[in-house]
Amino acid sequence: MGPAHDGQVGDLVSKIKISDGKAPWQQVPSWLAFFLCLGENVASAHETGQRVAVVAVPPVRCFAAAAAAASAVIAVAREAEAVPDVEEHFSALARLPLGTALVVKMGEKIYSAKFAGVMDRGGEPVIHVEYKGMTHLIQPSTALYA
Repeated sequence: MGPAHDGQVGDLVSKIKISDGKAPWQQVPSWLAFFLCLGENVASAHETGQRVAVVAVPPVRCFAAAAAAASAVIAVAREAEAVPDVEEHFSALARLPLGTALVVKMGEKIYSAKFAGVMDRGGEPVIHVEYKGMTHLIQPSTALYA
C-alpha cells in the first residue's frame, strides 16, 4: 500500500485484503486506499458544513466511486448519534413547510407522504401527514419510527 492515510478508514485500509478469487489475497492497492480515504474525508468535511468539490481520474472507475461512497457512509455513521433525541426530531419535523415531501414507514410498508401541519390532539401536538388519500397523525413518541 502507498503512503499512510489519516482517519479511521485509513486505519482500516491497512487491515483489508482483496482478491479476485484467482489471485492470492493482497493489500489494498494504493489507488483504492486513496478513494476509501477520500470518501471519509469528504463526508467528514461535509458534516462540518464545508463545501467540497473533488475532481479525480481513477484507474478503475467502477470501484473508485463505490469505495468512496462506502467509506463516506461509514464515516458519517461513526459520527452519528446512536439514538437521536425524539423531541428534537419531532420539533424539526413540526417546523417543515407545508407540503414538504416525507417518507413514512408503517409496519413493513414505506409511503411517500406530504407534511400537512401540526395539530393538537388531547393536549398533545401531533404531526399530520397525508399519503395515498389517507391521513396519519404522528405523536412525538413515535416520530422516529413513523
